[in-house]
Amino acid sequence: LAKAKDKLRVYAVDWEALYDNPGNANAAAAFAGHQYAVNLMGSTRKDAGSAENFHRYDFDYYEAFANAVKEFNPNPSGGTQAIGTGAPSSSLLHFAQISSTGANANSWFLYPKTKGLADESLMKKGYFGKASIWRPGLLGRGDKARTVEKFASCFVSAMETDQVAMAILGVLKRPADFTDHGEVGKCEGSSPNSIVRLFHNADIRKITPQWKAKKDEEKSDL
Repeated sequence: LAKAKDKLRVYAVDWEALYDNPGNANAAAAFAGHQYAVNLMGSTRKDAGSAENFHRYDFDYYEAFANAVKEFNPNPSGGTQAIGTGAPSSSLLHFAQISSTGANANSWFLYPKTKGLADESLMKKGYFGKASIWRPGLLGRGDKARTVEKFASCFVSAMETDQVAMAILGVLKRPADFTDHGEVGKCEGSSPNSIVRLFHNADIRKITPQWKAKKDEEKSDL
């Protein structure tokens, strides 16, 4: 963070306005002029207050994010969403989206269903030449962990959020990690204009072997 502080910019986004109008000029400062975009938004039903609000945050706002990135980073060669053209409509080099293990658009349960719907929507868009969907399992969120997460951590090793972040950055910086790990993400209606890959816990660990070495070194210094 110290190294990035001179490059870090924080923007307030009116997500309701952005959802209604992805080309909203007020969003240009936050969304224009990028080569990479990473959506790490996420909530829970409890935090959202209702199932309806949760869907709004974890699906509708995901849509608003992707649409805004596409609108403000168009393909200068005139890309199109037309099926079979092979031309993504955005100039973005890579779009990454956080999801969750067990994401399934056909699930009867709110959380995995919403995550699955968001994943399938990205697969169908064809906006971005390369896109990755990240499906980590139980995350180690420290003091922010919910009761069920604390209980689950007694039986399953939680993955720390900074390891997930390191894996995403690794894939953005090293194209080989994108092609060598994960699996192709497809669903009915997937666009051929975008290469989408799914990354799970095992993939995250393979991409970040240096993360474990760093953590072991930190423990030895204690």
